[in-house]
Amino acid sequence: VCYLMPSSSPRCAQFPRAQDKVHFFIKLKELRDQMKGVVRTQEVQETDYTFDVTLAK
Repeated sequence: VCYLMPSSSPRCAQFPRAQDKVHFFIKLKELRDQMKGVVRTQEVQETDYTFDVTLAK
């Protein structure tokens, strides 16, 4: 088991909002699926992401 979280240190101050860290979690999910051997379809997939701004502050 490996737990990862984008850093919230001052060095990452250019990405302070949750919206800015979505790319990290998308790539992490892709890595997880690749390690599990899950085959993704090559067709276009639509995903809606929503953010609760009050929780992101």
